[in-house]
Amino acid sequence: MEGIARLVYPAYSLNISNSTIKKINQIHYNFIWNNRQHLIRKNDIVKSVEKGGLNIIDFEVMNAVIKLKWLQTFIKNEKSLWFSFPSQLFQKIGGIKFLLKCDFDPAKLPIKLSDYHTQVLKYWKMLYKHNFTPHNMIIWNNKYILYKRKSLYYKDWDEKGIWAIVHLMDTRGNILDYTEFKRKYHLDCPQRQFLSVIKAIPATMINLVKGMIQYSDVTPIFPSLLIGKYDFTDLKFSNKMMREHINNEIFPHPVKKNLSLNEFSEMDVIKIRTRFFSFPVLPKMKEVHFKTINNIYPCAEFLSLRFKFDVDVCNFCQKDLETQEHLFYSCCVVKSLWDKIHDWLSTKNVIPNFEYKGVKFCITFQDKWVEFLCNTILIIGKF
Repeated sequence: MEGIARLVYPAYSLNISNSTIKKINQIHYNFIWNNRQHLIRKNDIVKSVEKGGLNIIDFEVMNAVIKLKWLQTFIKNEKSLWFSFPSQLFQKIGGIKFLLKCDFDPAKLPIKLSDYHTQVLKYWKMLYKHNFTPHNMIIWNNKYILYKRKSLYYKDWDEKGIWAIVHLMDTRGNILDYTEFKRKYHLDCPQRQFLSVIKAIPATMINLVKGMIQYSDVTPIFPSLLIGKYDFTDLKFSNKMMREHINNEIFPHPVKKNLSLNEFSEMDVIKIRTRFFSFPVLPKMKEVHFKTINNIYPCAEFLSLRFKFDVDVCNFCQKDLETQEHLFYSCCVVKSLWDKIHDWLSTKNVIPNFEYKGVKFCITFQDKWVEFLCNTILIIGKF
């Protein structure tokens, strides 16, 4: 794990290729499962404990957060000496803050980007969702508006307030001719430049905007850098929030539903999934409890269903099929153990008889101290 932690440092200044990320994750997840079969899919294990995961940090997610944190710092300190080179580079296409609002493709920008900056922008595209409205479509750095296979940006046009397709149209939705354009914006640009912009805009985009202008009075509004309901440039948008959003993008599927939890309320399910982490028991004991909650304990029945192993009888009683319920509760040998533990605990407190549901998920009492004591002993007993 120490070796994986050290990979964080080069990620702050270097592009990490997809193949390298894949190899790092392979080592990481194999370590978690002790180089054995992975019993829970990656999509589930990276989710929060409250949602049924283990809050595992995926290296691709970590790399994305590092890159996006750099981007956030760059936006806040664009004039800093430390950011002078990237600042000068991105000023050629309107500045970093302007670029992030555009529907761009890093490979089609009219500047040469380093692999590091390309990866930063790709993660931004993953995080930021454009709210598509025809009249707000930005001309500059647009991946669909290309001239010689590259997107466009003209600083003098931008300074005159020309950034949307609407700005190139009259009140009826028709494209301005060259003379009208010069008169309206007092911009002395070459006709060749004007035509290159007009011809680069796809006809479908023009028709979409034209349809809106003909039936309503539209005013283009420049988009903001909102991620959900949070402003990306605000330092309150923390690493934890970034990680949660990136996790949902890379691993969008919900945790595989555990049908045995259906009888519990949402609050009780969260309690079942989280409270055992606070018990003063060994990590191996918590691991066994986690596996029983999620029905992945490697009993004979599970191994038969998952890996087609031969079904064995219980090692304790040598009679019945070894299911999870049998192994942890209904086996006569195990049942005898729970009865003895119950009798011992009942000497000072009134405790109802143990049921399989209580052994599997832990027991709830009004007296929190008795609850804590009983559940700690139950987890130790399962181990």
